[in-house]
Amino acid sequence: HTEGWILFRATHQIQSWFQEKQIPTTINGWAHPGVILPTVRLDFQDACRHAAYQFLERGHENLAFITPLKRIATEEECVQSFLAVHEERRDARFSLIEHDRSMPSIIKEILSSRLGREPVTAFLVMEPLMSITALTILQSSGIAVPEQASIISRFGDSMMHRVHPSIAHYQFNAKNHGRLVVKVLLSSIDRGNSFNATNHHGVAF
Repeated sequence: HTEGWILFRATHQIQSWFQEKQIPTTINGWAHPGVILPTVRLDFQDACRHAAYQFLERGHENLAFITPLKRIATEEECVQSFLAVHEERRDARFSLIEHDRSMPSIIKEILSSRLGREPVTAFLVMEPLMSITALTILQSSGIAVPEQASIISRFGDSMMHRVHPSIAHYQFNAKNHGRLVVKVLLSSIDRGNSFNATNHHGVAF
């Protein structure tokens, strides 16, 4: 029989069931509220804070986070980490460019952010393919990247190496991450049940 389980993007109901049954389980990602199973998650919150500071250090004064209107818990934490930097840097502008994932919505929101006397010049993007979309929208509108606008993706994708200019992004070692997930699960199996422990795995710029 199966001695341990790894859950990825599991619903609250599924996570709660494993917790109630005290089955050795590790969550690869985020635990829902009230769930205290051991988790291993990538620290994208720190990445989003780092991205904001990278933009500020390069002289950008109007920053925006391109994100879906509907966000999962991990994504919402990233948004809050990005906006929290504004508490320390009130001299800069921070905003959200929220879209419904449709192309008309994405195009409208990105181009709207470029209107006015102080257009957005720094874009942090939630998803890698969306960062490529943002790049093409800006370039097709005559906005040079990175001369007139900068883009950083929250994490990378193989397709990002096939665009020009290349898009700055965060990455992680998938092999090491997988090993940590398994290590935490084996510890849970050795104990006979699940226990509460959160393990952060960093990402690199």
